[in-house]
Amino acid sequence: MLTTTPNESVGRVHDRMPFIVYPGGYEDWLKDGEVSQYLLEHPCRDEMYWCPVSRALNNVRNEGPELIRPAPVQKDLL
Repeated sequence: MLTTTPNESVGRVHDRMPFIVYPGGYEDWLKDGEVSQYLLEHPCRDEMYWCPVSRALNNVRNEGPELIRPAPVQKDLL
């Protein structure tokens, strides 16, 4: 997975984020088998929504939409 410096919303929780390519950038995504330098220098800066999720998400054997539903915030983490 290719990562990049985070945008403002992701930067509040982590120092890296997945590199995101929008449909309009698909042609530029791979040129001659290499990642486009333009895309690397201009990562997604859109605001993103994030929330706590179940710890079950960390196990590759678990599947289902319930894994990405917002989990209750544990008071001891605040």
